[in-house]
Amino acid sequence: MDGDETHSMVEVCNTHAQVPGEENHVTSGVTTLSAGNSKPLNTFEDLLEEKSEKCERRESVGVSVRTKLEQLLRETFVLVLTPGLRLKAFVVFYLWITSSAIYYGISLNSYNLSTNIYLYTFLGGLLEIPAYLLLWLATATLGRKKTFAILFLICGISISLLTTLMLLLQKVFSVGALVAAAVVFILPETTNKNMPQGIDEEEDDNDSVYSRDV
Repeated sequence: MDGDETHSMVEVCNTHAQVPGEENHVTSGVTTLSAGNSKPLNTFEDLLEEKSEKCERRESVGVSVRTKLEQLLRETFVLVLTPGLRLKAFVVFYLWITSSAIYYGISLNSYNLSTNIYLYTFLGGLLEIPAYLLLWLATATLGRKKTFAILFLICGISISLLTTLMLLLQKVFSVGALVAAAVVFILPETTNKNMPQGIDEEEDDNDSVYSRDV
C-alpha cells in the first residue's frame, strides 16, 4: 500500500467516523490500513480500557499525593489540632521560650553586673554540673512534674529579684552617691576643724559655708 492509498483510506475512515452507525466501517478500514502497514492495531475496547486505566492511575496518584500531604500537615500541627494537647503545648512552648530567653539574656548580659565576663562564663558552666546532677536526682525521687514545678518557681523568684536589682542598681547607687556628696558638703572637715557635734554647730558651719564673706 503506497502513500496515496493510505491517505485515501484515512479520508474514508474519517468520513465514515462522522456518520452515526458507521463505527464498524471505520474499524474495518483502520484494520485494513494497519494490516497494510504491518502495524498492530488495538480495538476500540482496548483503547478505552487503556485510557480508563491511565485515568484511574492518574487519579490514584493524585489521591495518594493529596493524602500524604494531608497526613504530613496533620502530623505537623497535631499539637494544635488536638484539643487535649493544645493548652499543654502552649504552656510547654511558653516556658521553653521564656526560660531560654532569660537564661541566654542573663548569660550574655553579665557585663551589666560589673563582673568579669570570662570568669562569669566559667563559673556559670561550672555550676551547671551539680545542677544537672541535682536535677537528675530530684526527677528520680520526686517525679518530673514536681521537679519542674519547684525548678520554675525557684527560677522565677531568682530572675525577678535579679531583674529588679539590675533595674534599680544604677538608681540606688546614684542616690547614695548624691546623699554622700551632700553629707560631705554639709559637714566639711579639715585638719584644723572637726566635724560638728550637734545641730547648733552644724548650722554655724552652714552659715560659714554659705556666707558671702567667705
